[in-house]
Amino acid sequence: MKRHVESCIIHSEIKEVFDLVADIESYPRFLPWCAGATITDTICVQEGKRLKADLTIAFGTFREKFPSNIMIDERNFTIEIFSSDRPFKILHGNWNFLQIDEGCRVSFEIRFEFRSIILDKLIGLVFYQAIKKVVTAFKKRMMTIKE
Repeated sequence: MKRHVESCIIHSEIKEVFDLVADIESYPRFLPWCAGATITDTICVQEGKRLKADLTIAFGTFREKFPSNIMIDERNFTIEIFSSDRPFKILHGNWNFLQIDEGCRVSFEIRFEFRSIILDKLIGLVFYQAIKKVVTAFKKRMMTIKE
């Protein structure tokens, strides 16, 4: 299973950064590998929201839609993403946000494994490279919004 951890400081308030990452349907506007994002169900819970979303990833001619379960914890400023549906055997991501003097420290950890060894060989490295740029993409998006 591949794993990637990344963190950075975004010079914004924690709520602004959290809300940007929680806005799943906006992902196709600024994440180059995200070709689609649709919320299919929302359940309000005490901590925040549980979402079901269909995300579409695209790399060159490869395009795949997969369902995800997303827990948005508004109290603790965390977001958890989980999928065990095609093309993944497992995809588990965690976002954590912490207000600091300089702004908001954003931490992102993701673990994933494709169902198919062939698929892993074909797009695994490209997907991994895209994942490594996720936090940077959100940081750039926040700077664009604030301009």
